[in-house]
Amino acid sequence: MKEIKLEELKKLQCEVMQVFHDFCHKNNLKYTLACGSLLGAIRHNGYIPWDDDMDVYMQRDDYNKLIHVFPTTYESCYKLISYERSDEWCRPYAKFYDDRTVCEELKSSREKQIGINIDIFPIDSVPDDENEWLRFNKIRRLLIYAQSSKFVAPRRDHRSFWKNAGLLFLKILLSPFSHKQLLRIVDRYIQQYNEKDTGRFFETSCGIAQKKPFLKEDFERTIPHIFEGYMFDIMEGYHECLSAGFGDYMKLPPEENRRSTHYFVAYWK
Repeated sequence: MKEIKLEELKKLQCEVMQVFHDFCHKNNLKYTLACGSLLGAIRHNGYIPWDDDMDVYMQRDDYNKLIHVFPTTYESCYKLISYERSDEWCRPYAKFYDDRTVCEELKSSREKQIGINIDIFPIDSVPDDENEWLRFNKIRRLLIYAQSSKFVAPRRDHRSFWKNAGLLFLKILLSPFSHKQLLRIVDRYIQQYNEKDTGRFFETSCGIAQKKPFLKEDFERTIPHIFEGYMFDIMEGYHECLSAGFGDYMKLPPEENRRSTHYFVAYWK
């Protein structure tokens, strides 16, 4: 297989993102660039220079519609994977990918390999009361950590002996449960406020870097914004969302922190 170098990988990711953008607009689905992709759009009009992935948010209703209406294959090579669509998928959020390619995880992970992709994170309603939010978020993080332990293998390169031992113990403790059962538990928990009249959203299916919820009004409208020469949608209230996640988001981090946190190699099939 021919390896895909970083600049080509970013170009292919943008093409995946463009197809996703077009599909959403054709089907009246709302999304916004999110996480480092939103930050990159605002601060760099594209990728954060040391980043190598793309993320989007979708409200749960639009996310569920996407899961159900997206075809098995779109435009001959694009696919959508989620745990609702595939028994092999181990994450509580979806990915949209180019099936002509494959990404090989360099970390020890037992999840299904897919092609160059974008992450699609559902956003759910969360409590307005701060103490209730803190309790909800603490349990949410514990459940996601427990579920992810089913497919993350111990590593010697960056985890201590005791962390690996704790991970192994958790795997044994959770061995009676399949990853699908744990995903359903996570899903039920993180969606419990969607039928309640709250004023805040959060990236409940993963959300580790993002520390605080953002107001639903910040996501009421999306606007086009340049990203590596393309025009993708961002939430109109991006300032509040980025401030909650990154603080002074226009300030560059120290040079020693300017590195990718993703570990994979991409190839053409």
